[in-house]
Amino acid sequence: MYSGLTLNQYTFVHELGHFFLETNTRIARDLTAKPAENLTGQERQFLSDVQTTLDWFGVKDLAAWDAMSLNEQRESHEKWARGFEAYLYEGKAPSEELRGCSAVSVHG
Repeated sequence: MYSGLTLNQYTFVHELGHFFLETNTRIARDLTAKPAENLTGQERQFLSDVQTTLDWFGVKDLAAWDAMSLNEQRESHEKWARGFEAYLYEGKAPSEELRGCSAVSVHG
């Protein structure tokens, strides 16, 4: 736990990490429904960043992620939430591959 934080503050940030991951995968799901030729450069980059996240989890792609139950996703969710906390409190990306990914950065 990060010093100076109350349990409620810590829990909020941790749960925000879960929300952020779910939001990113929902956005990616919506983007993959569009024809590839209609995607903007930013949308393509976002999808690439989400794939980088899935690679970090050891998950092949978004379809494989979607096929997983919540229990199967749990370990990755917790890994993400812990990495999100570290990113917010220490400014360190969870992995070298995730450095600079819009899917990690709350600053886009």
